Amino acid sequence: MNIIANLITNTIDIFLLYLFISYTVNNMKFRPIEPKDMYKLLFLIAFNTTINQFLGLANLVGYILVLFTMSYTLSLIFNRSYLNIALIFLYGLALLFLSELIVVYGIALIFNVDPSEMLMLNTYRILAIILAKFISFMVIHKWTERMPLLESIKNKKQLPLVLMFLFNTIIIYLVFVFYRYLEGSLAISKILLFSVICAVLLFNWLSYILTRKVVYQEQQEELMKLKVREYENQSLYLKNAEELIEGIRSQRHDLNNYIGTLYGLLSLNKIETAKQYIESIEEEFSSVNEIIDIGHPIIMVLVDLKREKARREKISFDIDIDVPRNLTIDDIDLSIVLSNVLDNAIEACISSNSFNMTIDLKMYVNEGYLIIKIVNTKSPSYSINEESIEQSFTTKPDKSNHGIGLRNIKKVIVQNNGYIKLNDKGTVMEIQIALPQIER
Repeated sequence: MNIIANLITNTIDIFLLYLFISYTVNNMKFRPIEPKDMYKLLFLIAFNTTINQFLGLANLVGYILVLFTMSYTLSLIFNRSYLNIALIFLYGLALLFLSELIVVYGIALIFNVDPSEMLMLNTYRILAIILAKFISFMVIHKWTERMPLLESIKNKKQLPLVLMFLFNTIIIYLVFVFYRYLEGSLAISKILLFSVICAVLLFNWLSYILTRKVVYQEQQEELMKLKVREYENQSLYLKNAEELIEGIRSQRHDLNNYIGTLYGLLSLNKIETAKQYIESIEEEFSSVNEIIDIGHPIIMVLVDLKREKARREKISFDIDIDVPRNLTIDDIDLSIVLSNVLDNAIEACISSNSFNMTIDLKMYVNEGYLIIKIVNTKSPSYSINEESIEQSFTTKPDKSNHGIGLRNIKKVIVQNNGYIKLNDKGTVMEIQIALPQIER
């Protein structure tokens, strides 16, 4: 009977940890278990049960073997770095242990029994298993999204946190060893156990606070790097603006020559030649005419830069922009959002292999918000949704250098108390962004 209880407990624990890791790395979405992964999970269940059966429930050597075997196997299942999964795994394991500690102490207090009795197969242990696993499931299911995004921490900061949580889980595990060999009166046992649990809870709370600070610092560093890079891009925008202005001056200077030539052709009654001449110079003037009426200088330069990029890829780029010259939104933040969303639109058009690639950009202020709407062609072979933002979705093969656009946009939008809405229609992608336009 004892081996059956261990088997059931290990099965529940492993699937709870799988659920926790799945929620953490997939933005609160459950990752279905594939057949090849099921074999790995069954191996873990058998391995853990064997260790518990031969080495005992409160054996430190067995615990360490289980710890490293599980974290390595789960890293293979989720196809992520060992440190990344080990950090999330240890975090989840601490939750399971804390739930069990609290339940054990509660049962010992309510039923006036020695905590060590719950290491043996009896009614108290069965009750402890049911309550502890139920509490763990509810915590994972309801509160995982409120926890720090552990998968966002980069490798250089993962190792210290892994070591901290490894130490933490070992300390918690030693508590089970402690009450296994605890001797003395029942009252003293409860007092000692309560003291140890309080110390463990305090340490875990401090670990949680530290983790939140590390995650926040990581996000701020990434956002600052993004702003620095965008600030450096301002020189490119300025150069593009200077070239645009110089082009306008040059075209104004040449306008008299064009008019003179046209007048000469009409004087010679060469109507068809004059029409062809007008068509040839119309394309030269059209690029300036499309952008020159935009009041905001940053938007004017950036949109012109992206429009030229789209033109080289033979993408039709329609613009409808009506915004005041003095927007209260930070220019760097506006550049990050607009630049990334237009780059994404151009990338989506190119990857669609469509003969009719289009981008439609609209910008206006409505009810205190700067609204940015982009509709672009895309391939129906993939879909983009809110989850894609967290997963750095990209259609390019070089995923390490691409696919951060949506995530960058989301960070800036959240920082400015705005929102982004995605609507994938198969062959067309619609993105709507709203940024508060604060009255000063």
